[in-house]
Amino acid sequence: SIDSASDDLIVKLVNTADHPRRPVIVLAGVRKTAGEARCISLTAGLDAVNSLDAPKAVAPVEISIPCKDKKLATNLAAHSFCVIRVKLLH
Repeated sequence: SIDSASDDLIVKLVNTADHPRRPVIVLAGVRKTAGEARCISLTAGLDAVNSLDAPKAVAPVEISIPCKDKKLATNLAAHSFCVIRVKLLH
């Protein structure tokens, strides 16, 4: 989807497997993007919960990933959810 307020392309990825994956996303139809994208991911064991003793056992982590030649490549941990935001340039 596209966030028209920020001109960001939003890509959501889910890895339901019990092993990591490394997908490559091709941004077909996009004219130009910024050289980096933001990846916000949430990864935890299937039975993980936050508690008073471990308040950040399940917490999002944000990293930058390169966006080169209209391609994104990221590592998806097992049982993870990832939101990638790519700035579209005009």
